[in-house]
Amino acid sequence: MTVKATTWTMRAAAIVCAGTLLVGCTSEDPDTEGAAPDTNSSKSAESTVDVEALDTGDYPTEPAPPFGLATTEDILDVEGQRMAEFVTIPYEVDPELTFVDSSPNVIRSADALSVLIATGAGDVARENRFLSGYSTRAAKTEFLRTQPMHQINHTILRFQDPEGAEATARRLHDQMIAGTDDEPAQEKLTLEAHPETLASLSRYEDPDAGGHERFTAFTPHGDYVIATIVTAPEGETAWLAETASTAVELQKPLIERFPAAPTRARNNGEAPDMPQVDQGRIQIYAIPEDEENNPNGDDRAGYGPRGMGHRSGDPRLVEVLTETGSEHNAVGDSTVYRASDEAGAEKIYQTVVNSLLSRGAVEEPSPEGLPVAKCYSVATQYGVEDHCFLREGRYVASVGALTALGEDNKPSVLQRTSAQYLILQHADQNA
Repeated sequence: MTVKATTWTMRAAAIVCAGTLLVGCTSEDPDTEGAAPDTNSSKSAESTVDVEALDTGDYPTEPAPPFGLATTEDILDVEGQRMAEFVTIPYEVDPELTFVDSSPNVIRSADALSVLIATGAGDVARENRFLSGYSTRAAKTEFLRTQPMHQINHTILRFQDPEGAEATARRLHDQMIAGTDDEPAQEKLTLEAHPETLASLSRYEDPDAGGHERFTAFTPHGDYVIATIVTAPEGETAWLAETASTAVELQKPLIERFPAAPTRARNNGEAPDMPQVDQGRIQIYAIPEDEENNPNGDDRAGYGPRGMGHRSGDPRLVEVLTETGSEHNAVGDSTVYRASDEAGAEKIYQTVVNSLLSRGAVEEPSPEGLPVAKCYSVATQYGVEDHCFLREGRYVASVGALTALGEDNKPSVLQRTSAQYLILQHADQNA
């Protein structure tokens, strides 16, 4: 069966997720003038900061030591984070795919593919010299099992050579068509605009949300496989094909621009030079994430504007980060942005805070001794989110946590915010 697809018309959506949380959020207008507190006026309160009263818990209060060059221990994390800038963001495929409920994945090992793509995918990729990758996911609406879901899971896999990429795409597709003990055989499809794409369609019944269709597409492209899985309520095969085709169309030129670190084979048999871990020298200013809380390699990280777009699902945030020269942003147990000047930092601050306010957030007390921090809480289907925001010169920081199942994470948010303030007092404003 051949399915024809055309490109979606791009348009901006006004949705952003502030802080380090990745639950879905909606904003009527994240740039509404005057909605967020003006940090320029609040800067006058700095003279009232009582450093002695700050409760920083066990969190660091000074920048981390420089990270240096990547090593064999963390090169896959660094490459995955760098790749994020060259991966199609879901809302670019369909402007309604803006709801993000989980962190994107830096693919550290082939084992993750058996969860992200299909049972046995990890073994297939490993046998064909898989290196690393990046996966992003979003939906049109909140992830509720009781309602039909339009969702995309878009993954880029890098191999040592085109032969490995081609073999992986072919074997995974053949597995889909043949079926397994876990999955029934799927219908073989082709995309008219992308005849090299190996596509298939399956149908399944969700006991809570009814019938669904899943469109799976594997596109070998040089050293890469573009793996796109799209789901929708039953009867929307045209949308599935359209979405998958657009994802492939947008992804090809992006991944061609990725300056991947060369393999030894591509470097005349010599060990290649390793990239800097903290290329923008900004990760040193974020509260570090514990390794046990960083299973996917996407925290303790540095991202450009597009990389941050995968985490928020908001076109406006990417636009603002680009406009304000925020080329490097740090993600850890806090998020730190750096604009090219203070006016740009103020614009970033207003954007992320206004989006939270648009979700019905209410102001909460600042950490003791720190009136320059602005804090808010907002109720969600998952629990209560607590967020605090700071601006220090060219830098903007956000700290967030979700309280659910009887846990109280608000004290941690306040402690991290106080620690973040002290760290930013050492930040290089001329970087």
